[in-house]
Amino acid sequence: MTREDKSNATKDEQRPMNNVEGGDSDVHFQQSRRGRAWTIGPRILLLVTVGVILIILLIGLIVGLAVKSTCRQTGVGPVVSAPVLSGRKAAPPRPTIDPALPWSNIRLPRDIIPTVYTVELKIDLEHFNFSGSVSIDVSVGKDTEYVIVHINDLNVSHSDVTVDDVTSGGTVKIIRQLGQPINQFHVLQVSPALRSGRDYTVHFGYFRGQLGDGLRGLYRSMYKDQQGETRYLAVSQLQSVDARRVFPCFDEPDLKANFSVTITHNAALVALSNMPLAQSTSLDDTWMRDEFEMTPIMSTYLLAFVVADFRHRESSPRDGFKIRVWAQPDMYDQTSYALGFAAKAYRFYSDFFGTPEIVPKADHAAIPDFSAGAMENWGLVLYRETALLHDEDVSSIANTYWVSLVMAHEIAHTWFGNMVTMRWWDDLWLNEGFANTLMYFALDSIYPTWNVFDLQLVNNVYPVMTKDSLLTSHAISTPIKDPVEITQTFDTISYDKGMAVLRLLRGFLGWDDFQKGLMRYIQKYKFKNAEMAELWQTFAEVVDNRFKVGDIMDTWTRQMGFPVVRVTRTEGDTYLLTQHRFLLNANDEFDPTTSPYGFKWRIPFSYKIQYDDSIKTEWMDLDSAKIQVPKGSWVLGNVDYMGFYRTNYDESTWSLLTEQLINDNMVGHVVAQVTNLVM
Repeated sequence: MTREDKSNATKDEQRPMNNVEGGDSDVHFQQSRRGRAWTIGPRILLLVTVGVILIILLIGLIVGLAVKSTCRQTGVGPVVSAPVLSGRKAAPPRPTIDPALPWSNIRLPRDIIPTVYTVELKIDLEHFNFSGSVSIDVSVGKDTEYVIVHINDLNVSHSDVTVDDVTSGGTVKIIRQLGQPINQFHVLQVSPALRSGRDYTVHFGYFRGQLGDGLRGLYRSMYKDQQGETRYLAVSQLQSVDARRVFPCFDEPDLKANFSVTITHNAALVALSNMPLAQSTSLDDTWMRDEFEMTPIMSTYLLAFVVADFRHRESSPRDGFKIRVWAQPDMYDQTSYALGFAAKAYRFYSDFFGTPEIVPKADHAAIPDFSAGAMENWGLVLYRETALLHDEDVSSIANTYWVSLVMAHEIAHTWFGNMVTMRWWDDLWLNEGFANTLMYFALDSIYPTWNVFDLQLVNNVYPVMTKDSLLTSHAISTPIKDPVEITQTFDTISYDKGMAVLRLLRGFLGWDDFQKGLMRYIQKYKFKNAEMAELWQTFAEVVDNRFKVGDIMDTWTRQMGFPVVRVTRTEGDTYLLTQHRFLLNANDEFDPTTSPYGFKWRIPFSYKIQYDDSIKTEWMDLDSAKIQVPKGSWVLGNVDYMGFYRTNYDESTWSLLTEQLINDNMVGHVVAQVTNLVM
């Protein structure tokens, strides 16, 4: 009950109550020495007991039927509510699987590596379903008798599944097929075993799925035109683990491959995918078959499909590269701003990374129903309509800023996320934290008068510090133990704290070395996957190992929270810097042993001293440190708020800072930093 409900209950308890009238009543209210209490007669007790038993049996029957229906092929069982732990929902208890079985882990075995997918889809917007086939060329690195792929909510024709030995030209016999819904696996047991060093083709000749309203996988969206007529379209959203809802695949980010996509659709509509259209064939008056060019090597979650009656506006900012912005026909006039901004953003990032976009076209489409704000599918970026469309006559400055910010974020993923991808979802922040960082770089270049780095502090850094100062926060990089935990990593900690700690990194590396590190990272891991440690090593190499970047940054990414640094004069010109975990509720208690660093950080404490324009840095290596400040001068820590920590001062320093604010509040951004500290 809420506090108000408790208050009402207290008032009710104070009212005099009598026994229910009638001598045969089974419900009585008794007065006892310890207070009032309810007693229940045997007849009511018997009826209640029988009722509870019937309800339990009925619930069991319903749940059993639901699970049977949900898991008919290889779907996932019903989702169960779970308690919140460390800022995320804990995964429901997982049924145990014999750990000796190759499908016992949520990660696929690496015995088989996909190289090329040939995906054919027929999308039927009249009956709201889709069907198709997929051939997967694979290389075998270790002998195995199992082929394990991901499937979820698809009906697969077992009789149309084959495995061919490309090396020898033979066919491999499939002994049995197993659905493993716990990890969303479909298992083929074959004989003879697949041999190391050989190439095979795994072919699923027919599968079928529904175009539902769940905004996941391949789903249906809709809008009403100006005449009030309902228009339907098919849209995909595959991040993070929903490519398996569209076709059988090795649905993990580091199992990259090339994709050849063909879509058969209603001839009155247009089909879009990641790559340019290679060939279009009219099958009859109703159906059109569109074949698209082969994609570069990429992760399954970056595939995209749209079938709609959209119109587009396009431009070619450089030879061989085309940008198109798509929307429902009635909103075509609102696509002009996005087209112009996209050209500027692609040009900025190409110059910044020293690497141009690889996919020869970039479609940006406004979707009426879309779960995310936007999705960076390579070559086909999808947005909510409010994040892409802009009316020059009526849209506000805030709308202009929002559309620009979202587009800059998604286009940044072309390099950080698409070309180079995190190895597993526990490092999602590598994608999102960097995209959040880079979007401000692009906006500052395109709109230098907007002062976007000040907005970055107000809109992103300060709010996420509030969340991260709670006991329910979590580390940026957190192990993923269950598929349901993956979607929970898409939160402000991954996006905004990830961005904030990269701001800290840029602060002590400097602008030039930060950019050089990103350029080298993209060039080194292009078309590959990388882990957090490999990123830190790249930065360390750029600065000739002047900083132990990995050791520093791990204290910010592998434990939750952040410190407050207290600056206290001890004697003479000496100030002592001490660090403690900052908690919004000072009465909260925590166990330091739950963190690998005891909630201590390696802090690049930057500071300025009155009458000295230089910025100094003192390193706090999981401990305290000392600095020298002339007597009578103020010291201001965390200059320009480049560090992800708060600063507090002794009383005398606060007095000096207060006097500075009164006399000249623009020195060293004093007003912004002090205001945030005392909020």
